[in-house]
Amino acid sequence: MAGTGEFGDAECGEEPVVVTVDGHVAQVVLQRPGRLNALTLPMLGKLRSALESLSGDPDVRVVVITGAGRGFCAGGDVDAMAGRALSEELVRDTVAVTEILYALPQVTIAAVNGPCAGGGMALACAADLRIAASSAVFVTAFLHVGTTGDMGLPWHLVRLVGLGRAKELSLLGDRIGTDEAASLGLVGRVVPDDDLVRATGEMASRLAALAPGAVAGMKANLNEASGLDLPTFLDVESRRYAENARSEDAREAVRAWLEDRSPVYVGRRGGNDMPTPPVDGPDELHAIGTAVAGGVG
Repeated sequence: MAGTGEFGDAECGEEPVVVTVDGHVAQVVLQRPGRLNALTLPMLGKLRSALESLSGDPDVRVVVITGAGRGFCAGGDVDAMAGRALSEELVRDTVAVTEILYALPQVTIAAVNGPCAGGGMALACAADLRIAASSAVFVTAFLHVGTTGDMGLPWHLVRLVGLGRAKELSLLGDRIGTDEAASLGLVGRVVPDDDLVRATGEMASRLAALAPGAVAGMKANLNEASGLDLPTFLDVESRRYAENARSEDAREAVRAWLEDRSPVYVGRRGGNDMPTPPVDGPDELHAIGTAVAGGVG
C-alpha cells in the first residue's frame, strides 16, 4: 500500500468489495463511495466470501479493511433494505461477517477514513487495530432508524470501552469525533487525513514482518482471554506456546538473534518430531534459544 491519496481507485470498477494483495498485506475496500459504502445484503455476501478466502491464504499476514472515497462505511443501506422481510436465520447468516473478521488468523486493521456508522462501526470494532483519519466520525446509529442493532456491535463495544460507555454510545447515539474515540479506546491512532494511507501501510508492513504463526497465536490468546478463567487460559496459552516453539519460524528467530540479523519468516509450522537446532553462544542466549526452539519453559 503506497501513496497518500484516498483508499480505492477508479479502476476498481463496480464491484462492491475489492481485494488487492501487495506482498503479505491484503487490502479490502468497501466500494460504494456514492453511498458512503453503505452495506447491502449482496455486498455483505461478497465481503464474507472475501474474508473467508483470505483466512485460508498462507501468504497473507495482514488484512486492512477500509472504504473508498470519503467514508469508511455508513452502515446498512436503509433504502435497499426497506420493506424487506428479514428472518432471524437470514440476519444471523448475514451478520456473521463480523464474526469471520474477528476470527481471522491474520492481524486486521480498520483504516477509518471518514464516517463510520452502524454496521460500519461494527466492522471497524471487529478488527484488531483501528487507525482513523482526524476527520472521521463514529455513531452507532441503530436507534436512529428504529432497530435494535446487529453485526455484534454491542459485544465489541463493551469489550473496547466498557459497559457504561457502550450504553451511552448506543442509547444516546451521539456522533463522536476522533479525539473522543481515542480517549475512549475506540481507536488506537489518529492521523491527519492525508497521512492515513501512509500510516496504515507502515503499520501493516511492521506487522507483516513478524512471524505469522506467533502472531496468530498471540491474537487467539488475546481474543479468548476475557472468556476463560486463569487456569484454563494458562492451559490454552501453554499449548499454543509449545506448538509454536516447534515451528520453523521459531527456530529462525533464534538463529537470527544469535547471528545478529533480522529474521526472515516463512510461515511454516512444525510438529512434535522436529529436532531442536544446535545453538551456540553465551549461556544466556543458549538458554533462551533452547527454550524457544524446544518449547521448554
